[in-house]
Amino acid sequence: MKKIIRSAVLAIFFIVLSLIFSCGILEDDTKYAKISSGNISSDGFVYDLYENGEAHITGWTNPGLMLYIPDEIDGKPVTAIESSAFAGEEGIMYLKLGKNVSEIGNLAFSGCTLLLRVDGGDSVRKIGDSAFSSCAALSEINGLSSVSDVGSSAFFMCSALSNVSFFDRVKTIGVQSFYGCNALTSVNLSGNVTEVGENAFAYCESLHTVDLGGLAVIPDGMFEKCISLASVDIGGGVKKIGRNAFRGCSFLSDVKISTKVGDIGRSAFDETEWIAAQTDEFVIVGNGILLKYNGKSENVVIPGNVRIVSDAFCGSSTLKSVTVGGSVEKIGEYAFSGCKALSNVIIKDKVARVCDNAFAGCSGLTRVYFPLSLKEIGKGAFRGCPSDIGISYQGNRNEWIRVSIGAGNDVIEAASVSFGQKP
Repeated sequence: MKKIIRSAVLAIFFIVLSLIFSCGILEDDTKYAKISSGNISSDGFVYDLYENGEAHITGWTNPGLMLYIPDEIDGKPVTAIESSAFAGEEGIMYLKLGKNVSEIGNLAFSGCTLLLRVDGGDSVRKIGDSAFSSCAALSEINGLSSVSDVGSSAFFMCSALSNVSFFDRVKTIGVQSFYGCNALTSVNLSGNVTEVGENAFAYCESLHTVDLGGLAVIPDGMFEKCISLASVDIGGGVKKIGRNAFRGCSFLSDVKISTKVGDIGRSAFDETEWIAAQTDEFVIVGNGILLKYNGKSENVVIPGNVRIVSDAFCGSSTLKSVTVGGSVEKIGEYAFSGCKALSNVIIKDKVARVCDNAFAGCSGLTRVYFPLSLKEIGKGAFRGCPSDIGISYQGNRNEWIRVSIGAGNDVIEAASVSFGQKP
């Protein structure tokens, strides 16, 4: 019986081990030394040879319309296309990647302006920064089914690229990866995607269908100026929406925001049909985020169900006084920036952070009350405010000293502070 159990355990162990390797969980990231460079194969490829017996292509000597990356060169597996290997080769119209290629280097095919189609490459795990940037004719990609890392600007300004189907195993997408892919119509991220860089799909003017998969953070400018995007469902997996995330999506009229969304950056939905259609006095979305104020009152008390004040009052010409209390924990970036008539601000308990530029340019501000809960005043939060501003603080001098005050707040640091005050 013990032998049977032992055999069963060993069998399970080897099955699990094989699954781990087959899924790429334990990938070999050993760095091998280069043993020769500038080698030229019989079919004109220039390559470097490494001590593990692998060949990395660095260029070619026989340019042509059709580029077939071989499985092997002189009996050595071709596992990488090095940085800038074919950059600026304007004559290439078709690319087929060999079965052993696992990495496409930075700028590898950048500026191949006549490249129309890419096939193969099902072993590729990493596409480097700007690898296909400015390949303006590239319209079709077939393969690349194992890619997990798409570098920054990898497909930047590939304006003819209409379909991307290799997101199944992608985990990270770099900054501006698909920026300006004007023909791209849909983005369907899988649950594997954990990180997307800023402006990843910005200015994709034909993009109309978006599936965010398991994404937790929509980064700054992710879909900025995607003018064909009409609806988006921001489900419970998303916890934060970055600045300018959907700014300028002029056709966007249907937005669903889960109550689990805990933070929305400034201008996230500016210049959209959806935000223009919100007519409530206080537009509150997600987990208590005050996104917009439509009222005309000179004296405003923030409602008790607001947790974060976004840039809801930015540029208001009527606001003269505001009381921030209730459940508010944070006053966001540019929340009251440019409110030139604002003279009196009362910030009550629970508010811990006044973010960057929150009251910047409030040139009429005369008095601010801060609570004991305050931990941080962000950069430039009171930039451009009067030099004779009066500060009242609930705590004592020692507690005030412990408040972190960012750069650009000279008027706060130089102000005369009254301690032990109540609003």
